[in-house]
Amino acid sequence: MITAVQVLATAVLIGVPAFRPSMVLDTKVLLGSLGLDLADPGVREELLDLLREGELVLVRVDLEADAQRSLAERGHDPALLDASAIVDRGSKFHAILIRAETRAHAALLRRLEADAPPAARSEAP
Repeated sequence: MITAVQVLATAVLIGVPAFRPSMVLDTKVLLGSLGLDLADPGVREELLDLLREGELVLVRVDLEADAQRSLAERGHDPALLDASAIVDRGSKFHAILIRAETRAHAALLRRLEADAPPAARSEAP
């Protein structure tokens, strides 16, 4: 089972933005960059359930040619955009929306974690 927390954490840590990231603008992180098997109908349905429940914001990338150009300029395969697409009831989604304040909060937590003394750092189980 996929949780919103897992998807958001992965998107913030390793997700590939459709466009060059900005610290002041929301970011559209491509679903295909999250390590999920989007070819699996169960995975797609879990993501759509999280959208319907209001736990995730999935969005379409409208400027597809611009996104593909941006991906190529940053060394990513432009085909990642198409590989990220999932369709639900005629709506197409490519990305999870990460709000600028969410990214800033995650960056602050990473800095605090890095500055903490070793005994105070959280350890993965």
